[in-house]
Amino acid sequence: MAETQLAVRGVDRLDHRYLENLGAEAVPALDRLPEPDRSCVLFEVVVANELYRRDPWNGWNLAREQARDVLARRPVQRRIECPVP
Repeated sequence: MAETQLAVRGVDRLDHRYLENLGAEAVPALDRLPEPDRSCVLFEVVVANELYRRDPWNGWNLAREQARDVLARRPVQRRIECPVP
């Protein structure tokens, strides 16, 4: 879904509210957004999917683990002004 949004709408017309509600599997695509869009959207995805903490051993999930790897390589910027929807 993130790939489709980026391809169809382009960066200038992104629906931030929609993208913020996507799951961890969208993180690799959202990581390609330019700043500040990238950090604004990914911050909400991190919170919604609890990517700030590890999964328990019996709840491990590949998409969440891959998202954490992407975010470890390129963390979300904290002090950034997000566009008002």
